[in-house]
Amino acid sequence: MSNLLNIHTIHLKFKKFLTTKHRMTISFICILLLITSTQIAGKPKIMLEVVGNTQTRQLYIKGFEKLDRNDRILAYYLTRAGWAGRDIYYDQNYIRALMMRDLFENLVIVSKYFEPDIRNNIRTYMHRFWINSCQYDHFSKRKFVPDFSADQLIYEMQNNVKIPKALNIDTIIDQINLLSSDIFDSTYFPIHTIKKANPDLDILKNSANNLYENVSIEDINAWLETESERYPANSKLIKRNGKIEELVYRAGDQEKGITAGLYSDELSHVIYYLNKAKSCCSDEQKLMIENLIQFYKTGETRFMNQSFIHWLRNDSNVDFLQGFIEVYLDALGKKGSFQSLVYFKDINRTDLMRQLINYAPYLEQKAPYPDEFKRIDFTVKPEVQAVLLISGAGDGGPIPPAGLNLPNDQKFGEMYGYKNLVFTNVMGISGGNDFVGNKKYIRRFVYDFFHPNDIKELKKVSENANFAMVCLHELIGHGSGRLSDTLSMRPQIKLKEYYATIEEARAELMALWSIHDPVLQQIGLIDSENSADEIFRQWARYFLLKLSHMENRTTIEEDHERARHMIMNYIYTNSKALSINKIKDELFIKVKSISEFKKAVGELLTKITIIKSTANYSAAKKMIETYGIYINTTWRDHMVRRFKKIRADRPDIKSFGFSMPLLIPEYDKHDQVVNVTVKYLRDFEKEQLFYSKKIEIH
Repeated sequence: MSNLLNIHTIHLKFKKFLTTKHRMTISFICILLLITSTQIAGKPKIMLEVVGNTQTRQLYIKGFEKLDRNDRILAYYLTRAGWAGRDIYYDQNYIRALMMRDLFENLVIVSKYFEPDIRNNIRTYMHRFWINSCQYDHFSKRKFVPDFSADQLIYEMQNNVKIPKALNIDTIIDQINLLSSDIFDSTYFPIHTIKKANPDLDILKNSANNLYENVSIEDINAWLETESERYPANSKLIKRNGKIEELVYRAGDQEKGITAGLYSDELSHVIYYLNKAKSCCSDEQKLMIENLIQFYKTGETRFMNQSFIHWLRNDSNVDFLQGFIEVYLDALGKKGSFQSLVYFKDINRTDLMRQLINYAPYLEQKAPYPDEFKRIDFTVKPEVQAVLLISGAGDGGPIPPAGLNLPNDQKFGEMYGYKNLVFTNVMGISGGNDFVGNKKYIRRFVYDFFHPNDIKELKKVSENANFAMVCLHELIGHGSGRLSDTLSMRPQIKLKEYYATIEEARAELMALWSIHDPVLQQIGLIDSENSADEIFRQWARYFLLKLSHMENRTTIEEDHERARHMIMNYIYTNSKALSINKIKDELFIKVKSISEFKKAVGELLTKITIIKSTANYSAAKKMIETYGIYINTTWRDHMVRRFKKIRADRPDIKSFGFSMPLLIPEYDKHDQVVNVTVKYLRDFEKEQLFYSKKIEIH
């Protein structure tokens, strides 16, 4: 795609950066930050800026400067490898996402010549687009559109005499017309990924993502009767001339006669930097990288599996995770989105997590579900690490995970083990990212939204309580349970579009079930039973609070959000644990009984575990469609109105993301990288334009 104008470069001192041509999610954390965020004098500038309805936060990596020089260089090359694959994720998200990004980035660069209203609206739309890597909200899966029309933008282009003559206005207008439905029509492919089976709505053809083209569920089912996917995680399926074709993502290898596939240019650049990284990594990490390179060249799953085994074994201080990994984007839960995460160890919190994992067999035996579904083999001990995220690209940023547990395949994990990561700087508890909110505003929020009887309990809550939940979710939840001996195939295949929601709900429920266990206090993960009680209250509040961000919506699409909604909706409907009260005409949710809450958690955990272990599709469908998809619109309208009232003097934030640190290489006279330092650009717009090669940073 050609640039539409010659761009004047921005010169910041940064030598030779350009040399050659991705989940516990953070949705709950995001809502709290959006509500209470402000900048405190004397603290690092964590909250960067609000542009319209978007907000960005600077990610800090305090401690990076103390890493070994070789580790810093390794982190630099791995970061560059991730950025090289950034465009893959955009293209997977939407077939014309890169064209849209190119158009609006060029408009952002010359937006200073536009009238203030149109300029601000262009920047608002583009910031939200960057944060979500497309025109669909990461959490709601709904399409967002600009606060101006195509006609208004075209009129501005044609009549604004301040716009430089070097700008090819006719070409831009052609692009606006070409992309008009993609950008401005909220009814044109309104949902990113549809995961509700509906006889009148094909979940593949009507999902906006670019993993399938002209392929229906009926087509897939018929094709799989005679064929099998050779590249299930790293391919796009397309129907041409009445036949389904599997287009593999790969760079190709001329020497071995392997032709290039989709994203060959991007993957070749990824490989370039991975080869550079091999010179400064451990032997285990080198084997991981070599197999990952072969995977990118050939597309063959066996190389990715082997690379994954080495990743599970590797214990380097600086490490990375990269490939086509998480499958939330796919309605069928098979195809992976490109993700890159580079990180280094948070030693103190890693020790705490390793104490917790020692109790995994104990917590498994205390689970409420039948023994036949309990994991009994803990010979392969999970690896656990608290880490600081250095850089996230693709599905790893600007909205990175707070934690993860891999591999996704339970059989593979039982054979080779699991690795659990918690990104402590993303959570805001280390690395210079410790969050301090506006106390006056937080107090106002507390009194407006928290049940009056709960406010006094907040003073007793440990700051580690949410960290404990993430650890339990990733370390204990995802690693618990075992599949039925009668199951002949992976549950992902049989549960289809419902698998991810079932798995995320199971991990959350296991965490909720375990949070009160005395062993957590013994190892120092939480400080008291009051903190565990407050987790239940926090979940109850979120059941109502999340509705304040769902104006005009009737359903939930994102898997993590569905899982949490299903849990709380089930507890509210089927137990005496919760009540919704009206106090002075405002709705409040109250946890009436902690014991009843836990009892309901145990009941649902048992049901969900059996559904997954037996891969019962009809039971999964009934459970999710009964409790996980639909919202109470009366409550929604109340919470939307109430939230707007409390935030009347603040922007209505729709999207929240992170600005990543830049790693600055220093070169010797032979142009070899000899050192790497950190630079915080603290300018999300420049950062994104730099990634897109629209500006240079020297």
